Amino acid sequence: MNKTVLLTGANGFLGTQIALRLLKNGEITILALVRAGNIEDGARRLARDWWDWPELVDAIGASVKVVCGDVCSPSLGLTETDYASLVESVTHIIHTAADWRLVSLDEVRKTNVQGTANVLEVAKEANKHHRLERFSHISTAYVAGGRTGTVSETELTDEFGFFTAYERSKYEGELLVQAAKSEFPVSVFRPSMIVGDSKTGAIKTFNTFYYPLRLYLSGKRRIIPISRSLKINVIPVDYVSQAVADLTFDPKAIGLTFHLVAPYQSLLTLGELLDFVQKWAKTALGVKLPSPIYTPMSVSSMKAVFKLQRVFQRKNRRVSDALIALSPYFSENRQFQRTNTDTLIGAYEPQWKEILPHLFEYAWLLHLSRPILHFYQSRIYQEYEPD
Repeated sequence: MNKTVLLTGANGFLGTQIALRLLKNGEITILALVRAGNIEDGARRLARDWWDWPELVDAIGASVKVVCGDVCSPSLGLTETDYASLVESVTHIIHTAADWRLVSLDEVRKTNVQGTANVLEVAKEANKHHRLERFSHISTAYVAGGRTGTVSETELTDEFGFFTAYERSKYEGELLVQAAKSEFPVSVFRPSMIVGDSKTGAIKTFNTFYYPLRLYLSGKRRIIPISRSLKINVIPVDYVSQAVADLTFDPKAIGLTFHLVAPYQSLLTLGELLDFVQKWAKTALGVKLPSPIYTPMSVSSMKAVFKLQRVFQRKNRRVSDALIALSPYFSENRQFQRTNTDTLIGAYEPQWKEILPHLFEYAWLLHLSRPILHFYQSRIYQEYEPD
């Protein structure tokens, strides 16, 4: 029987990867929600954002139908007729749309809370019309906020506070989704920091994990304000997207929350990551990076230092703001349980020695090479460390 999936955030990084995997199932029609004035503009925007995946572009107008709308608007900004048609046809909803920008809480709430509420309204109306088979919500592991120690898949609390407006808004959005479990089938997915494809390194936006990596490679940050022994929780996008695509159609996943994270025992430490970066740069680029200087600080001390830099060094404001927001994710001191995830899709043991070169190579070719090569042309590194 044909399934019709409303995919929000369809042209985003994770949404694109989920669409790729849904497309492999010939019995699925994807309703790709795109912000655009009309179907033609929406199709052009989707084709542009999906340019690297010709199979997706070719499917636009066939198994991929463009829906022009916005999760931030009531009824997704659709006309009454289009909204009714959507409600009548949709069997599954995969909600990936999110705002992760470093902006105010009110700003991110527009997408992450109100947007989620608007998509839930579609689910409620569809479930009244016929039985909605699943609402899959992409949350984040960081709804745990300041929680340390073991974090269970059933836990959702604001008791420990949050480091960023993004975390709080995603917590508030997930609260709405968890409350809807009594009305229709729901599955919640909480990924950690998503990085590129484990086999190709392909990624769309070079933020989170990639930002401090770029600073180190470009010589802008040699001093690392955390211990080299602290762990980093990153997860390849192919693992996350495949899990969402599979579990959305698995009856056993109804009502469950899944931590899509690397197992704690497999997490890289910061020292291991930067050691690997040094070896990769020497082998792949013929560049000898300076050894990082680790000066461990608490998150609060780190924020204080970065804020001082922001005040007195205007040109570094953007860098400092980004590092303040990212600092908690490069000092992982908690263990996310994977009980539901391991039970339904099996244990996961990422082979970082095989994965990392793909991530670095793709990032280097598409994003990092120009500023870093420019830096090396200045030969500043010779002042740091002789060959």
